[in-house]
Amino acid sequence: MNVALFQEIQKYMQLRNWNKTQLSKESGIHISEISRILNNRQPLSLQNLDAITHALGLSEGLLYTYYIEECLNEGNRIDKRRSIQFLYKCAAEGRKNYFSNLIDLMLEENSKTFRKKNLLYIFSVAEELFQAGKGEQALPLYEVIIENDSDRFSENVAISYFRRFYIVRLTDKGQHALTHVLDQLAYMPIDIRKEAYMWIMADYYRREEWGQVLIYAEK
Repeated sequence: MNVALFQEIQKYMQLRNWNKTQLSKESGIHISEISRILNNRQPLSLQNLDAITHALGLSEGLLYTYYIEECLNEGNRIDKRRSIQFLYKCAAEGRKNYFSNLIDLMLEENSKTFRKKNLLYIFSVAEELFQAGKGEQALPLYEVIIENDSDRFSENVAISYFRRFYIVRLTDKGQHALTHVLDQLAYMPIDIRKEAYMWIMADYYRREEWGQVLIYAEK
């Protein structure tokens, strides 16, 4: 656990005159696990952070500022499991400041290999949110892929353009998003492309552009 987060937890424990045993009892985390966490012999999971925060009577997310550093592993690289969990929860709950700071950290990676991995993590979270019906929450993550993936012809970029179009299609941004998604159709996996054809057709139907409706209906 990083020093700043450890000190914050210790501060609130001292305010309540709690020791490790009391924290274990109130949080529901086994005493041996609490000891390993506080002695820096086990990474602090987001689930355990939330349990500790709740036990201390604090509002959820109060310590998230300090948790971003926990999303790094011992090699100072992004930890896949912790970063994905943190990014998903913050995005799903609209905690933009926290997930924006984590994304900035992920994009600062100098190694092209690790930066590409980080973009894959971001894309996977966006897809998980989208499939859970949280399109609005996924949109900023798709935007990150569109703006930062150096491979402009990758499937993930093409899918991100389509997801963005689908999410904003009924807004004043829909026409602009449609223009981009049309350029990306050739780079989409066939199943996604078929879905894109359907929603492009539906959009033209809504606009009563019947010639375009026929074209995409045939496709």
